[in-house]
Amino acid sequence: MNAKGWGMKGMELYAKIRYAVRIEGISGREAARHFGIDPRTVAKSLSF
Repeated sequence: MNAKGWGMKGMELYAKIRYAVRIEGISGREAARHFGIDPRTVAKSLSF
């Protein structure tokens, strides 16, 4: 991930996405809108 410039921000965002979807129960599409990212990015974050 560092090669693409994500660094710590990427890991922080990854954790926030997982928390929002798995714990708070919002949909992946809603999480994508909330964080301003593509829904496919949300799906990839949840696949790990």
